[in-house]
Formats: sequence, C-alpha cells, structure tokens
Amino acid sequence: MSTQKKPAKPVQEDVQAALQNLITQGKKDGMIRASELHSALEKLDLSPEKIEEIYDSDIEKGNVVKTSPEKGEPLKTGQTVTLYISKGPELKEMPNMVGKDLSTAKDLLKYAGFSEPTVEQVYNEAEVGTVLEQSHTAGKQVDITQVVKLTVSKGPEPTEPPVVTITKDVTIDLRGYTDTGACSVKIIR
Repeated sequence: MSTQKKPAKPVQEDVQAALQNLITQGKKDGMIRASELHSALEKLDLSPEKIEEIYDSDIEKGNVVKTSPEKGEPLKTGQTVTLYISKGPELKEMPNMVGKDLSTAKDLLKYAGFSEPTVEQVYNEAEVGTVLEQSHTAGKQVDITQVVKLTVSKGPEPTEPPVVTITKDVTIDLRGYTDTGACSVKIIR
C-alpha cells in the first residue's frame, strides 16, 4: 500500500465558477455567512480549514470579507482556502476633547486610533483654539473609520477694529477682526 499523496487535480472550471459566484453574490447581498461558505467549499472538495477574523466596517460581523485564493486564482482539489471573516468595525473609545486645545485634541484622536478630524471654527468667548463640541460622545465606542468633527473657538466675535496710535515703525495684525478683510488704516503724521 502506497502512502504517497496523489497530485492535486485542478478544480473544474464550472466548480471554480460556482465558488466564485457564491462569493461574489454573497458580497453583493451582504449575506454570505462563514458557515454557508464553509459548507459550499466542502461540497466542492476544497479544504476550508483556515479562518481569519479581520475588522471590516462595510461587511456585517460573521460574514465573509474575502477568500484566499481570490477570484480568478486557480484552485485544486483538496486545496486549503482561507476565509477572512468580518469581526465588524473596529471600535475604540472616543476621548473627551471638549475644553482642550485643538492640538491636544488631534493628538488624543490619533493616539486612540482615529484619523484627522474635520474642524469648524466659530466665534465664542472661549480662548482661540479651544474645542467647544465634538461630534461623538466621549467614552462611547466608535468605529475608527468614522470622521470626527470638532467645533473650535476662534475667539470672541469682533465688533470694530481697534484704534491704534503709531509713534514709530509698527506692524499691526488685524487678522480675526473681520471676516471680509475690510478694515481701514489711517496714518497720521
């Protein structure tokens, strides 16, 4: 009796096409469960022994994200197929950024695993650069792919440009006093 393994035979094209159709249709429907694909692979004489869980914000937890080999790659009878199963979105705790300066808030988001926030600046009595609001509640678990919006103070709303008396060469910074950029400077000698 020989203990040599028989060489793996290529899976017939119709079998490979059936597997790929199952995967493709499941991705479209968002309904392909790991157990369904596992059974289908066994029926096709493929070995669904390796299962890896990965985070995916688009594919519901427990559904197949992808397989290896991927669509179009040749399959052989008995070949091991790796199933990548969604663990759902990767969730992280949202830090509390209200009252902190914008630079610190961005660092907190980065450290927690979130991407760069969008920032809206509004007039407010708080110090310039202070975070007034955040789009996600502090302490809640949030998908790390969610965009975080921060509302930040640009200081009190200006009413009139300041009156400045110049006695020598001076540079005056009037930024922030008007949104239109319209201001007048009167030089008296």
